[in-house]
Amino acid sequence: MAKEATTQVRKLVEEDKLAEAERLAATQLDAFRGKSDNAGTAAMLLATAEVALAQVQSAKALKAAREAWPLAKALSDKRMSAEVLMAMVSGLNMQGSAREALKAATTSASMVADAKEPALDAALQHAIATAHLKLEDAEDALEAEEKALAIYKNLKDNKGIAVSTTTIAKAQRVLGHFDQAISTAKEAAALWRSMGQAAGIVAAVETIIDAQAALGNPKAALASVEEELNLLRKAGASTKNELIMMEKVAQVASDQGQKLEALRTMEEMIKVCKNANDKLGEAQKTKLAAETHAEMNHSQDALRLAKEAEELFGNLGLKDEVEEAKKLQTRIFVNKGQHSKAPHRSEALLALKSFVRAVEQREIDQVKQFEVSLDKAASAIKDTEMSNALESLFERDPSALSFLEQQGWDLTSFKVPTKIYQYPHKAFYLTTIAGGMNFGPQFRSVNPYRKDKANQDPRACSVCFLPETEAWQGQLLYRPGIMDAGIQACGSFGFPPF
Repeated sequence: MAKEATTQVRKLVEEDKLAEAERLAATQLDAFRGKSDNAGTAAMLLATAEVALAQVQSAKALKAAREAWPLAKALSDKRMSAEVLMAMVSGLNMQGSAREALKAATTSASMVADAKEPALDAALQHAIATAHLKLEDAEDALEAEEKALAIYKNLKDNKGIAVSTTTIAKAQRVLGHFDQAISTAKEAAALWRSMGQAAGIVAAVETIIDAQAALGNPKAALASVEEELNLLRKAGASTKNELIMMEKVAQVASDQGQKLEALRTMEEMIKVCKNANDKLGEAQKTKLAAETHAEMNHSQDALRLAKEAEELFGNLGLKDEVEEAKKLQTRIFVNKGQHSKAPHRSEALLALKSFVRAVEQREIDQVKQFEVSLDKAASAIKDTEMSNALESLFERDPSALSFLEQQGWDLTSFKVPTKIYQYPHKAFYLTTIAGGMNFGPQFRSVNPYRKDKANQDPRACSVCFLPETEAWQGQLLYRPGIMDAGIQACGSFGFPPF
């Protein structure tokens, strides 16, 4: 019965049904433990470790494998003992403990040999190669992975062949054999494509991108990943695999500063999710597009998509995600200087009022709660509102300052008041006009300030606030006013304060 359960769990993992595999392994583990069946318990602990590895949960995988080890050893089951050890090695590699993984793999070699299972031997060689790569011992990694590849080819294990080919490409890149690495990685991508495994293609493409960058051609990255996406589509990719590749395209485009290309791909991803009736995917991709628009200062599009994401998450009953979408809207409104429109505005003001009352009454728990509320409000409180509230509080209750410092607040600026004069925005530009330089509305960005001259350490500063971009500026992906604002700010220091 344990063998059947293990086979079923592994089949679910192979089909990428990880949540279902996890539930089955947990149910069977409880059942075998209830019967005091050590063989079944060990088998299900091993299955639990394998599911955790597929979920990239190294701590959980190691815990299950270490619990299974004494049971497997007591049963004198060589194959299971070797499999448990391999799960430990994989968990250590995943955790980043490469030296420990290498040591464990070396120790396990004799036991794996005793099991007389070629697949286990191949897995051992792959684990050794992975550990060596993490330690940047590329030559040793290449040697071990080539051994694994030979075994997988004898077994006609296509997935194993793809895994080994991908790792060999990585080792070749580390060794500086860039052209060879690109060729091998493309071979690996083709293998993953034949199995419909987009995650594997992404791993291979990452090596191609790194090698192209090393050859002085970083701009080829986007073309490479778009080519793989097109090839995957021609092969009849599933919606899930298509989305994985599209996410990689969007990421590469964004990393290379091609934000408009990234947005175009995100819009396609939203359509794919809609067509597949994937409501969660649609919500997640909509929020991602909203964040990208916000980064580009496209506030209207960012707000529209953030509200759509909020509604989609709300329909799914995902409260935490709804809050994140609201935080994004608040951040956008704050950046526009429109605090009053922020979704968390009323909550933020109420939290500030409660905070002042809590400080006055020395309620430590309530003060701590304000820090949580402030994070939720996502800066919906203006800096001036916070400063005014604290200044008023300290005037009424001077000892409140030391109380807050005891709670970890840094209030140095309130101990040594600094008088700063503001040179008004309009007055500054009237002065520039009088001097023969008239700036248009899109380039009037400076609000100059200057510190009191009587101070022993005179310094000046200027706040530059750029207006929202016009459509043509968004297409340029560069704000012409940025450099102008910096030059104007320097010039503003020369004007005396009122």
